[in-house]
Amino acid sequence: VKCEYCNTTGSYRWISSSHEEECPGYPVECPNHCETGHVRREEISVHLEECPLAVVKCPYAVVGCDSVVRRREKMDHVMGSVVQHMEYTMLTNQKELTVLEKRLDAKDEELERVKQDLQDTKDRLDVKEKAITSIKQELEVTRCVVKGNGETIAEKGKELAEARKNSEH
Repeated sequence: VKCEYCNTTGSYRWISSSHEEECPGYPVECPNHCETGHVRREEISVHLEECPLAVVKCPYAVVGCDSVVRRREKMDHVMGSVVQHMEYTMLTNQKELTVLEKRLDAKDEELERVKQDLQDTKDRLDVKEKAITSIKQELEVTRCVVKGNGETIAEKGKELAEARKNSEH
């Protein structure tokens, strides 16, 4: 025997008893008892996404409206609760603004710390640069002294050598 709803074949007993409980094409009543009446079992989830009698949350639930209404009444609820929804929206926006202001304040404080760290680093670098400049100047003076002393020593060495020569004669 063939199932009249999905064309599956099997024994009459199986088709008329257990198969009907799982047959994807078997007509089942909408759980909301809407005017659509019966829907193929495999299409019931799609139907429930569109069923006018399905209970849905208000689209303003994200800002605090806790109303649940039948889908077909949703627009009436939205239009009839505009002021309340705007109040919810304003309150939510104010809370978000407060959070963002706190985050901005924290970022400002962090920026000030970074600026101070940068200034401290620049100050330490300036001190090091001055020390390096001072060391370079001392090194130049030392080079001049060594060079000068080198010339003096060489001159003294020549004078001494001449004096020895003259003393030997």
